[in-house]
Amino acid sequence: MAEMGLQPGDLWNPCTNIHVGAWILAGEICRFGYTWQAIGAYHAGPALTVAREQRRRKYAQRVYHNLAVIDCTRGEGLLLDDRFRDNEKINYFL
Repeated sequence: MAEMGLQPGDLWNPCTNIHVGAWILAGEICRFGYTWQAIGAYHAGPALTVAREQRRRKYAQRVYHNLAVIDCTRGEGLLLDDRFRDNEKINYFL
């Protein structure tokens, strides 16, 4: 955040918080591609440890589940685009 000229307290501003979150997610997508691992790394970071990998998987599962719940309540198909379809989900979550 320092390279962006931000202090930790700046994250209490909703607009700043959203921009920083998008910046972090974009960085993880650049690192891992459009994968659930990138979604998990947004939450747990990219460190290659067993504990971090478990945290990444758990977070990605929560996001996937919440997207499925939202779609079910709307009566629509899953909102995930083709880059996040089930084959990759299954491979990452197992």
